[in-house]
Formats: sequence, structure tokens, C-alpha cells
Amino acid sequence: MNPFDLQTLRQRAAAKDYAGRSRTAYSGEDSLYDTASIAPGTAFPGSFSFFSQGLNNGKTYAQTNMQLGGQLSNNDAFLVLGVRFGWFSNANQIDVNFICNNTWLNWNFYNNSFFKGIPEMFPGGSMAYATAASSTALVTADVPYPITSILNGTPMKMNYFSVSEPGLLLCGNDSIAVELINAGGAYTTAAAAIGGTGLTMHVWLDGYRIRQTS
Repeated sequence: MNPFDLQTLRQRAAAKDYAGRSRTAYSGEDSLYDTASIAPGTAFPGSFSFFSQGLNNGKTYAQTNMQLGGQLSNNDAFLVLGVRFGWFSNANQIDVNFICNNTWLNWNFYNNSFFKGIPEMFPGGSMAYATAASSTALVTADVPYPITSILNGTPMKMNYFSVSEPGLLLCGNDSIAVELINAGGAYTTAAAAIGGTGLTMHVWLDGYRIRQTS
């Protein structure tokens, strides 16, 4: 049985009652996130699975904040209000073009597919964004040139795919799975464009978390 009352959670979210004024639970605005990576010069797989591994499977907080793979901890619930998809800023434009033109995302909750669509449907929101200048020896002179990032949408958190009211309430043991499906066939990834190596993509679920503390 669901230990969390959806109406109460919505009321707390609307009122930003983060503490919940309770010794047994607290709630707050939060995001669930996960990453998947592929090395340069590697065949792009048929699919990528997000949220399949948690911190208990060897991932770090730089890669995910899910304690368990595929579900929340038993004492947690999460009200999903929006979803996002993006890639790290050192992604090569060739790889990004392949993702945008040849893949689609399947957002699966409670063992059911809720949203399906191409990457542009699910903007990246508040990804880290940076520009830099480098210097290289050209034909006649050492000329600085700009290095820029390629983003999936304007870098602000509220730029996400909005989930219809009253949102999706996920509780402990409810399944969470996001898949990036390769519909373009054989492809080999390029080297990262701006330092580092490989291609790393990430997904977010934005909303409110409530956690039992006793």
C-alpha cells in the first residue's frame, strides 16, 4: 500500500513546506539523475539504460543519486513534475547529430511506458554550460579561436518536459527506467570535442522528494 498521501504531498509542494513540520518525514524540491557513457571509437549500442544501476552497484554521486538501481529506497517517495535529457558539454557534434537524428527515448514507470519521443522533446534544462578560448598555430599565426558547447535547449532548470498535473508519484519498489533507443543502425562514436574522452549522456526527473525518517 502506498504510504504517502498524494494530496498532502501536492499541498506541501505548493506551499514549499520542505520540512513537512513532522518528525517522521521531510519533503523538498529535488531531482533524480543518472548518466550513461560510451568510449570514443566504440560501436553505439542498440540501447542505453538509465537508472539501472545505483550507488549500491558502484556508481558515484557524480554519476547518479539513486541509492538502488531501478527504484527508490523503501523510505522514499518522489513526485515527478518534469523530465530532462542531455549530454556532457565535451560531446562531439558528430555524436550529438547522431543522437538527435537517430535515437528516441522511452520513459518507463511502474513497468509501463509513459512518454516516448525524440531527444528534442526532452530539453536538458540546467546543464553545466561553459565557453573557452584556446590558441593554436595556424598557417600564418598563432590565432585564438573559441570553443563552445552544444546544448539540448536553453540552460535553465525550468526548461523541461512537463508532466501533467498532479504529477507521477513514485514510491519505494516502484520501477523507474529510461531507455535511449538507437534506431539508426551501426555507428561508431567520435572522440570528445572539448577535452576528456567519450560521450556521456544524462537524464533527470524533477519534482519533490519526501522521505520517511522514522
